[in-house]
Amino acid sequence: MSLSPDDHAALPQPGGQTAPTDEHPVPPAAGNAAPSYSSTAQAEREDAAPRRRLRPWMLPAAGALGCVVIGGLLGFGLAKVEWPTGSPFPGALKACDVADSTYFRLGDIDASLTIQSEGKEEVGADYAKVACVLQQLEVPDSVVTRMDTTRALDGRQSAHWKDLEASWTYHPDNGMNLLVELASH
Repeated sequence: MSLSPDDHAALPQPGGQTAPTDEHPVPPAAGNAAPSYSSTAQAEREDAAPRRRLRPWMLPAAGALGCVVIGGLLGFGLAKVEWPTGSPFPGALKACDVADSTYFRLGDIDASLTIQSEGKEEVGADYAKVACVLQQLEVPDSVVTRMDTTRALDGRQSAHWKDLEASWTYHPDNGMNLLVELASH
């Protein structure tokens, strides 16, 4: 003999209660004010995926990770862009064919140029190459004359023209050490 679901629900359950149906929900236990659910609603609730509770640290961590990723992508992309520097130094070195020389060094993201010329005891840039770079930088004749006549006893000298500033020292044994910078306004 087979029982229908309605017949099965009417059979006594352990503890003397009948199984809940849509027409007969389980009454709440004494002292329990929780609402009762029909078997259909309870089944739907059990089939639904359990709701995951976010841990409090996850949102800030995800935000920080997103900032790092976006910042990295922007930094990588901007690093590939060749920004105009407005610096005359790279062009002057290229025009005089000394861009790869160790005696002509660019610094401060092309905002400064250090030149070390030859002396009696030190190796350095040839004076003809130094003169070429100074000409490319449009150094006034008066400043070039001051550089040519500087003595070791004079200490560090300086001059400025257009948007450039220069300072230099000279010693016959070491040669001239010249620093040319973009002028700070």
